[in-house]
Amino acid sequence: YTLPQLLPKRYTDDSIIPAIVTDVVPSEKTVQQEAGKKKGLLGRFKGKKEEVVGGNGERKGVTKVVYMPRREYLKFFAKDENGLYIGSEPQRKWTEEELDEEFAKYKP
Repeated sequence: YTLPQLLPKRYTDDSIIPAIVTDVVPSEKTVQQEAGKKKGLLGRFKGKKEEVVGGNGERKGVTKVVYMPRREYLKFFAKDENGLYIGSEPQRKWTEEELDEEFAKYKP
């Protein structure tokens, strides 16, 4: 009798992986939910602060975990060890609706 060889699982391009997608444009539903949140005692004293990217007045995006095939990750979201975009398609901003529409079928 021998023990089975349990080799580590290799990822293929069809493997479903969790990808961390940064700077996602929030949906209106998310913006309304954030506005309706109850703030704690310290939050009331601090007042409202709006996060801004650069000086153009755009709101800062949110970070989401999205399950997708590795092939799609390498195409649209891949980054190198320095955090620079290295995907095969031109870099673009994704909205929450687009991510849900495109990758909801892979959610576990």
